[in-house]
Amino acid sequence: MKKLFLILALVSLTFFGCQQQDSPLEPAGSYNNGILSKKKTNTDTKIRSHYSKTYTINGKKGGRIREKHTWVDSTGNAIVMEATLTIPRGAFEGNLTFDIIFDLENLSVELYPSPYTFDKPVLLNLLFEGVDLTGTDLNNMDFKYKSSDGQVYSVVYESKIIESNYLEIVQAQLPHFSRYGWTR
Repeated sequence: MKKLFLILALVSLTFFGCQQQDSPLEPAGSYNNGILSKKKTNTDTKIRSHYSKTYTINGKKGGRIREKHTWVDSTGNAIVMEATLTIPRGAFEGNLTFDIIFDLENLSVELYPSPYTFDKPVLLNLLFEGVDLTGTDLNNMDFKYKSSDGQVYSVVYESKIIESNYLEIVQAQLPHFSRYGWTR
């Protein structure tokens, strides 16, 4: 009887433990052949377009992370997102495991754990190509960060390029993890 119960428990654990579940840190879209496509979730009629990934970097060594994704937005336009996060040697002590969440619809990036302050700023290059900025005053757009209390602050960067379907920030200095993106 104990063997039968043990076998049933193992089968149940294997069956229910291996079910695919959506994590809030995993992309809501599916990633196939380099295309990140949006999908509607069962619990929400809003189209989601987030891509997330977890990294571990040794602060003594530093490192560079590169991501490039192409997806189709809700109007059928092909959008390209490229990001490079450079962590200089000595930016922090020990190993740091963190998440980057790319919000492809809102043209932003969130880095967690937040707040996490660095000894030396990390550098972010981020571009979005193929975005529809119709009706947006391009002269008023800027790259900023949003604090946990909802305040929006400027970011120091080397340069920015803003065109009708192209946004790029070069060498944005991130003193801490937070939500960074384009204001309109």
